[in-house]
Amino acid sequence: MQRHVSLRPLSRDHHGGLVHARRLSRAADGGAIERRAAADAFDRAWRAEILEHFAEEERHLPPLLAGAAASEAAARLLGEHADLRARAAIVRASAEPEAMRALGERLTEHIRWEERELFPLLERSLTEAQLDALEIALARGEQPGRVGGGER
Repeated sequence: MQRHVSLRPLSRDHHGGLVHARRLSRAADGGAIERRAAADAFDRAWRAEILEHFAEEERHLPPLLAGAAASEAAARLLGEHADLRARAAIVRASAEPEAMRALGERLTEHIRWEERELFPLLERSLTEAQLDALEIALARGEQPGRVGGGER
């Protein structure tokens, strides 16, 4: 699927998220040393990549989502991020197999939802000017509020 250029940086991050999710799920079936190593690797990715990715999505996407279906999507985005933060804290602290497996599954489901539903919703709903403004804001790391203004 060809993603609008403004959403490509977030989509690229999703690939890394899926890799980390798969590693957590696989390591859940391993021994304590393997689980701890996977949890530590996830912790490094969490701090270096995933937290910032969540922050960017939370800063930029909810203000762009207007209307009933879109506001439900914004609420889901924020709710799932909160759930993933809580699950990640447990895994980072305990490397417990069931928690690792659950986090891996939930992270995968979340990323797939964003790619299959949320991003297409944005691509359909936003004007070209809004998408262009989003691209610039993501590139600059800005907090734009209502990016690009205007309605389609």
